[in-house]
Amino acid sequence: MKKKIIIITIIGLLILTGFTNVSAVKTKTTTTSNNEKPDQYQNETQGFPMPIGRLPNIDENISYQFAQSFIPTKEVLTKVELYICKNETAVYPYNVSIRKDLTGENLVLSSVNPENINNLDSTNSTLNMTWVEFNFNDILVDIDETYYIVSNTKNMTDNWYIWGRNNDSSSYEYGEAYMSIDEGQTWSNQSKTIPKSKPKMIKTVVDGNNQSDMCFKTYGRDATTLDIEFPLFENGLNTIIKNTGTVNTTGLFFRVEIKGGLLKGINETSEGPLLSTITPGTQTQINTPVFGFGLVDIKAMAMASNAKKVEKTAKGLVILSYILVLPS
Repeated sequence: MKKKIIIITIIGLLILTGFTNVSAVKTKTTTTSNNEKPDQYQNETQGFPMPIGRLPNIDENISYQFAQSFIPTKEVLTKVELYICKNETAVYPYNVSIRKDLTGENLVLSSVNPENINNLDSTNSTLNMTWVEFNFNDILVDIDETYYIVSNTKNMTDNWYIWGRNNDSSSYEYGEAYMSIDEGQTWSNQSKTIPKSKPKMIKTVVDGNNQSDMCFKTYGRDATTLDIEFPLFENGLNTIIKNTGTVNTTGLFFRVEIKGGLLKGINETSEGPLLSTITPGTQTQINTPVFGFGLVDIKAMAMASNAKKVEKTAKGLVILSYILVLPS
């Protein structure tokens, strides 16, 4: 009963601010780079947008958060866009996070300040709603797994935004909308659907009176794969990092450790970002100088913003500045 009263109150407030019942979302062309491409989206709006934050004349304990689930087809998630605008009294940023679980930790977080978001037009809100970009550090995601776009802002008086939606839940077949009124502790399904088996998660509507999908776009790109090799005998340890995938590496980071030797006197480390990219089918070489004598443990790690971490270990024999990598 309480949730029904809350929803009725929301609709009443939105009517007072001049919302029309049906509107068309204006799309825009986004320039992308590094093979970034649009992935998942729902860009139709129909029905009343939903609030983000604390509405006027509402219990201070109630701050609205909304979320939209989606299933990526790109292994690297680069950014999202939401169709939003703000009430002119909003003073705190609009926050967007990506989560694997609605009540779990943020995988990544991006915020946009209110001055960079259009004000709500009290006579016709659809004139001022726009697609707003939320950029974040690229993250690796699992294809055909469900993720969540979570929207919120600080719970302060009259600090609120609106997020466009489509009240036809079949408009996006691979995800659902969710609402929270208790700071994200619990969530209610606003799509009222039963998802079928993945990866083709086509929804089945079970309550035609309460169904929504939020207006969103995700962007991503393909991932690549890495491999590590050690040459048999070199002056110092030459760690070879190979790009065994089909796209260039971005944001590559490596770490090489050599420890042991006579009286444990060898302790060498090389690490850092690699500013240049590794193209598919090619490799780069990292030299870690060493000096001493005796058996050592070798550990190497490499990862990129578009490649999962790989590790390799080996035993070696250091003879002065040379190292012989022993067969495993």
